[in-house]
Amino acid sequence: MSVSPEPRPSLVTLTHVIYGLHSASLLIGITTAATVVGAFLFGWPSIIAVILNYVNRGETRGTWLESHFRWQIRTFWFGLLWVVLCWLFVIATFGVGLVLSVWLGEQYTPTTAFALLGTIITGAILPIYIAVNIACIAYFWRERRREFNVIKHLVFPVLGIALFVPGFFTGLGIPVFNFISKLTYPLSLAGPVIIAWYAIGIILVIYFSIRHPERIRDTAKVFIQTGLPERSESRAA
Repeated sequence: MSVSPEPRPSLVTLTHVIYGLHSASLLIGITTAATVVGAFLFGWPSIIAVILNYVNRGETRGTWLESHFRWQIRTFWFGLLWVVLCWLFVIATFGVGLVLSVWLGEQYTPTTAFALLGTIITGAILPIYIAVNIACIAYFWRERRREFNVIKHLVFPVLGIALFVPGFFTGLGIPVFNFISKLTYPLSLAGPVIIAWYAIGIILVIYFSIRHPERIRDTAKVFIQTGLPERSESRAA
């Protein structure tokens, strides 16, 4: 049995101070005009905390504090990474949407372009809501039968499906009910666009299922708790 060396008491205190600095940044984000994420990543308490992590992490190697320093550093940099990725996604999405809107507005009219894009978005999103409701029923019935609640996990999802299905057909002008009218051109182009979009998604799912099945399995992992800090009482191995 190996026992990890005991860190200096001052390092334990420093670790608490670093946690306190990060907490102060979060508090600033909650109580001021700054956002929580912005305060955590760019507030002076968090920046000082990360600097302290890098300056002192060499002294924590081999001790149970090492995992705490590693987790603190990774939390900061992973948070920054996700913010950057989200901003890139927003910029790319906004840019593509802006170019597409201007082009459609030139081809038809601004009102028609807005209606066509709205129809496409509605028709693409509603099947996802329907699938989520079906997945809720299937998941709790198959995987968590003891927690299955008829009201929450059956009645509400079925009601959601019942509301979304007519909305989907109405939005795309598919006259499966008497009250639905067919869409006129160019709004009728929404259906083929959505079919093509979902077809691309299905092809990608098939490709990854064959070539990289582990990536498909990883999508089932919502929360992955790895690399969490060790507790002080579990430092002895």
